[in-house]
This record gives sequence, structure tokens and C-alpha cells, in this order.
Amino acid sequence: MLIYNSLPDEILLQIFNFVMPSTKVYLNTYLYNLHHYHIVETIPRNMFDSYIRCMVRNDYIMPFKILLDENYNKWNKQKRYIYKKQQHNSYLKLLKHLCIIHKSIKCKDIIDTYNANINKT
Repeated sequence: MLIYNSLPDEILLQIFNFVMPSTKVYLNTYLYNLHHYHIVETIPRNMFDSYIRCMVRNDYIMPFKILLDENYNKWNKQKRYIYKKQQHNSYLKLLKHLCIIHKSIKCKDIIDTYNANINKT
């Protein structure tokens, strides 16, 4: 039996208050949504694209959706991106192409849904 199962809730709450937000981010969805920026802040700028590609490659839909919400306008701008000798007109189109290559159906569906919702308004 783990020790925290025997501790009163009041003590657990006090302990939890001392846990860093950058650690809390990994505990559940609510805390991830609340503190996800701590993860992004720790990623060097030159590695951010690799981080996004990792989200797509592994079909991590929750962090990908949050990043898409925050960066949609930036990623959808018309700018030429070249990845493995293929040209894409926006970063979002590149991500969609990566979804197809890596068979990341859920991330691709999120992009498609987001585009459809934006185009409706």
C-alpha cells in the first residue's frame, strides 16, 4: 500500500500546493490545460518544430489541439515551407501532410475540423 493512501486529504492538499506547476502539468487533463505553457516555455525555439512534429507523429491529440488553438492564425499564414524536398504553402498544410505520412488520423481530423469551423464563420 502506498503511503499517500493513508494520509488525510488535508495533508495531501498541503503537499500538492508545494508541487511545481511544471510537474502538475502531467497529472491530468485539467492541470495540463491550466499549465501547459510551462512545457512550451522549456522547449528551445529551434526545437519547437520538432516538438510539434513529435505530437503529430505520435498522434498526441490533446497537446496538439491546444497548440493548434493557440497557433492557428500563425500556422495558417501563406508562407512556403519545404520539408524533405516537398513544398507546402503553410505550416498547417505541412502538418496535415505529416499526419497522412505518419497515419495520425486523430490529429488530421482535428486540423480538418478546425478548418471547417473557421471557414463556417
